[in-house]
Amino acid sequence: MNLKENQIKQIYSSKFLLSNNMQVYWGITNNCNLNCHYCSKHRNEIFYDLEYVSNIIKFINNLSDIKSTLFLKLFGGEPTIHPNILDIVKSISNKINIELQTNLILDIELLKKIIKIKNIDIFNVSLHYGLTNRDIFFKNLNTLLEYSTNYNYTVLLNLMYEKDYNDLINKDYQLYDKISKAFYNFNVGISLVYHNIINEYDENIVNWANKTYKKFKQNRRSISIIFEDGTAEQSSFYRLKGMGYNKCRGMKCSCLKNNIYIDSNGDIYPCQAYFRYLNKKYGNIFSDKDILNKLINEEYVICEASECDCELDIPKWR
Repeated sequence: MNLKENQIKQIYSSKFLLSNNMQVYWGITNNCNLNCHYCSKHRNEIFYDLEYVSNIIKFINNLSDIKSTLFLKLFGGEPTIHPNILDIVKSISNKINIELQTNLILDIELLKKIIKIKNIDIFNVSLHYGLTNRDIFFKNLNTLLEYSTNYNYTVLLNLMYEKDYNDLINKDYQLYDKISKAFYNFNVGISLVYHNIINEYDENIVNWANKTYKKFKQNRRSISIIFEDGTAEQSSFYRLKGMGYNKCRGMKCSCLKNNIYIDSNGDIYPCQAYFRYLNKKYGNIFSDKDILNKLINEEYVICEASECDCELDIPKWR
């Protein structure tokens, strides 16, 4: 089922509705140690040095002093291959809620050092089938789980679904779903991979993936939808995208007020769709000296993207 753009009146998450909370995606680097064919972010570039990166961290820390709560998602590319990843994690204000998104293909000793900084709230790890060294991945995952209680963080395991690996994905899910019952702070879900194919997944697959996230012990990314006819639906990011409910062009969106994407070079975008598809930036941390004051006075943007990507939990309305 794919909805026409004008059938949705409002999309929102209580996490951001009528709030001063801010979600910041920071692509520390666009370099990656994998080459996922479905990834639109990966590109080869220089690693910006610590002095350069420190200015972005200062901007984020200053933003956290203004916002009620700041949720920072560190990703890439693959953030853990940045040569200054330890200094980056140490330098971020400890009042910021930090989520590290990683493919978990890194040296286990580096992983332990990141853990022991005690500044990561969520390790969001993705298993990419046909690309990931499973021995390294599961050894590191076991380490994350072993340390999770003492260091008080949550582990989210995303199994990146592709039809060719259906049986293996189902096997992995059944195993780690059982393991998750022994940990309050561990959840596993199936994340659908998209290849720009219309109606790529049928409703059964979408509902199966959505069901895995509904089982999360913490209510994560629960989203409400209100249709023009007055009906409403309580759903999740994964179902909304899978069912084609992410048609947001022309809607008012509180990105800039509640959400920004920061590229590795300091460019700021309202969201990832503006970065990936429109290449339309809001400004740059280095060249726009008053950008922080400008940003905090924003209320919404009129969405120009044909589809919303990862920010469906940011309030949108007509």
